[in-house]
Amino acid sequence: MLMELLRCNSVLEVLDLGRNRLGFSCAYSLAESLETNRSLKTLLLDYNQFGGAGNATLDAFSRSLMLNCTLEVLVLDGNRLGSDWGVRLAETAARNRTLTQLAEGQPAGREGRQGTAEGLSTLKCP
Repeated sequence: MLMELLRCNSVLEVLDLGRNRLGFSCAYSLAESLETNRSLKTLLLDYNQFGGAGNATLDAFSRSLMLNCTLEVLVLDGNRLGSDWGVRLAETAARNRTLTQLAEGQPAGREGRQGTAEGLSTLKCP
């Protein structure tokens, strides 16, 4: 139900779902919802249970970040997502015109942190 509301929401700008024990299936649904949401600017998903989320969830987040034109802040800290997530999200963030802050799950490994830093350093925001 929350995901459907998020898809058609036109008012909510900040959503804090941190520390709610949300699993990776919820992460996938949230990512899909971001594709069509046009009002959310900040999404806090820190310290949930997204660790173990597979490539389908990572693909969904990457796709949604490419299509979303309003999200400015995405926080995924504390989800133990791994270095693949850090690198992939950094590459996607580098192509996103509105995302200015991306905090991905720790520990991400050296490659993930480096990829995130490189991706955010090349952002071209309006």
